[in-house]
Amino acid sequence: IPALIIWGIGMPAYAMVRLRGHYKRGAIFNKEVLSKFGFLYNGYKTDRYYWELTILYRKCLIVFILVFFSLISI
Repeated sequence: IPALIIWGIGMPAYAMVRLRGHYKRGAIFNKEVLSKFGFLYNGYKTDRYYWELTILYRKCLIVFILVFFSLISI
């Protein structure tokens, strides 16, 4: 459960906070920001920089449901 909290919730939340800060400052297309976080938002519209993180949370939720509900049915 700690790994799920840290990697499944904490890391995407950290990336979201960092991206939102860069987006508000208008620095989302600086070289440094692109090299660190560009893989998360390059394929999306400028104002939809957060969408990859939304997809990541959805994947984590599916894994959580599959793992924990499979234990209940045994």
